[in-house]
Amino acid sequence: MSGAGLLQLIALGIVLALTAPPLGRYMAAVYGSRADGSAPGDRFFVPIERAVYRLLRVDAGREQRWNVYTSSLLAFSLVSFLAVYALQRFQEQLPLNPTGVANVAPLGAFNAAVSFVTNTNWQWFGGESAMSHLTQMLGFTV
Repeated sequence: MSGAGLLQLIALGIVLALTAPPLGRYMAAVYGSRADGSAPGDRFFVPIERAVYRLLRVDAGREQRWNVYTSSLLAFSLVSFLAVYALQRFQEQLPLNPTGVANVAPLGAFNAAVSFVTNTNWQWFGGESAMSHLTQMLGFTV
């Protein structure tokens, strides 16, 4: 291991040692049960949450039925598939393509989009040689 690598490892250890205890206390306060049901940060986040719920017409007191959940899950998966497929098909024209990789063929884009949306992660391609930075950042890591 090089000297720079060793320094990075030591710096990471120090940062973790300094941040883990306060983060752990905060998480314990958030996930722990309080008598009034509140959590740290509620004064700031509850008004934002209410505004978003009002905008999206969500009733916070009502539970979601299984068929609504299933429809939402399928719709989100379809939108995710279409976004990943489009990123691959148009990556040559999109930004963050410094190596100038070409667009992916339709069947290859379909295969990769389905595999990443379903979390099977079949990779028939060789990373940076077939996919742009944008496709990898937005499509595959999300």
